[in-house]
Amino acid sequence: MRADDGSGRPKIEAAKQALTTFVDGVPEGSTVGLRVYGHRVPNTDKANGCRDTDLVTPVRPVDKAQMKAAIGRFQPTGFTPIGYSLQEAAKDLPPRESARSSWCPTARTPAPRPTRARWPGT
Repeated sequence: MRADDGSGRPKIEAAKQALTTFVDGVPEGSTVGLRVYGHRVPNTDKANGCRDTDLVTPVRPVDKAQMKAAIGRFQPTGFTPIGYSLQEAAKDLPPRESARSSWCPTARTPAPRPTRARWPGT
């Protein structure tokens, strides 16, 4: 995420912009949370880096200002434990009341785009 995204800026900045745009489009009252990964453990510690993920904004009715502030605070530090983060995200969600999904911008493409996961039964 520190690498150039092809436009002269780090990929993390493109990811933050994508997330901020996503938050701006979330309807008021929607239940949303924010889980980040690869932000604490350096890339010299693979054992711990592969589990480096935190729920920084609990799943609840969206507070757009709080979520955007949280998005702005993070910088890439180490590994990219997407799979583990998605597993943990499934645990963050409340019991199924309606369709649930996870949106995960990644640095695997020139411009981060969403990876959408549907949980069983949704």
